[in-house]
Amino acid sequence: MLTGASRDVHDGWLVDPRPDGSHPRVVATSDDIEGIIELCAAGVGVNIAAASAATHFSRPGLVYVPIDDVPPVLIDVWWRADETSRDVALFIAVAREHYRRSRAES
Repeated sequence: MLTGASRDVHDGWLVDPRPDGSHPRVVATSDDIEGIIELCAAGVGVNIAAASAATHFSRPGLVYVPIDDVPPVLIDVWWRADETSRDVALFIAVAREHYRRSRAES
């Protein structure tokens, strides 16, 4: 688990309580995702991560397994109200389109 995470973030990412009513046991924390991945690679524990972690944080010996029996996590996109850059506008458009497609598939 990330060091200093709020209780809501903690419970959401760890799926606490689990669908069967049980609670996960936190055995280590880190200040960032790299540290969490390294703890997993060292065999200290397991972690629930975003699907993109398999691509962006792959390590020899680590296995990423999809979890199908918990609801998906929604992620908010925030930007400054006065932001007018083309890159930010394009990112927002892609995020909105992805959201619309994912809603249509559910």
